[in-house]
Amino acid sequence: MIAAAFILTVALFVASSDSDVAKLIDLCESREYRYTGGDYKDHVFRYRLFVPRHLDPTKRYPILVWLHGSSERGTDNRGSARRGVLALGDPEHIEECRFFLLSTQAPKNSGWTFGPGGMLSVTLEILQKTMRECPIDPNRVYLSGVSFGGSGCWTMAAEHPELFAAIAPMAGRGGGMLPTDKLTKIPIWVFHNQDDVGLPPSSVQRTVAALQEAGCNVELALLPQAGHDCWTAAFQEYGVMPWLLEQRRDASVCWTPPGCRPWRWWHLLILPCAVLIFVRCAWHFKQHRHKASPAAMPPEHETAEMDFFIGPASPECEDPSKQ
Repeated sequence: MIAAAFILTVALFVASSDSDVAKLIDLCESREYRYTGGDYKDHVFRYRLFVPRHLDPTKRYPILVWLHGSSERGTDNRGSARRGVLALGDPEHIEECRFFLLSTQAPKNSGWTFGPGGMLSVTLEILQKTMRECPIDPNRVYLSGVSFGGSGCWTMAAEHPELFAAIAPMAGRGGGMLPTDKLTKIPIWVFHNQDDVGLPPSSVQRTVAALQEAGCNVELALLPQAGHDCWTAAFQEYGVMPWLLEQRRDASVCWTPPGCRPWRWWHLLILPCAVLIFVRCAWHFKQHRHKASPAAMPPEHETAEMDFFIGPASPECEDPSKQ
């Protein structure tokens, strides 16, 4: 009975999660783009674009470019965004999402490359078109993806480092022989499961080590769990989306390095408050020791001087045995 209840609870949770994902996908606009290049001639690509609600015409907004996994290739224009929409959070609070989300879909047998038949060239053109038509902040363009798409992040960022303020590859292979000098100015937060049997982290560990040796601002979050899904924890537990939104391409200093939580103005009060508490505690401790020390008691001649100025004790206060 208990086992059945547990299975039902898990099933309801999964159903609820799938329902939320479906709602989030529906909240993204379905669009089309006609492309000619490489192996494609006048080919119509469908893609998803989430547009923040109630745009302020005086402002520009960030955009996250999402690269899907290999199992999500096709033409349905839904599977490509199935994991990317996790960045949007709760569909009931969609008004709080103040960034665009772009998710293109690679056809079957296509890959995240810039060669003939590759989808990165198509994605790049759709991104440039979106930036021309929508109020996008060019200094806040981010790149992320999972598995097959996580590997594609390395290729796209290395080919066009001038575009991105930060990237977050997840559960993908390493970048192989990356031109590390092109990635020195891009904050990179990488996610991978420690016990991913299908795609062990060794490849991405080598890439991260090479980038760190070259002085790149990169951090690997090696999650202590099995399986391939590290993106759910990245969005829901590690706060990768708030971290991405803190990054700017035109920033001279990366105030929130990869692996750090975004800081807020009130964080500046933590150190002064800690110092104040320490000083206060030290003062109380010193006063307590001073009162408890025998050296703190006045000597006899000082007591006599005090009696001279204050006067002898009144008879009511004298010891009855001395009367």
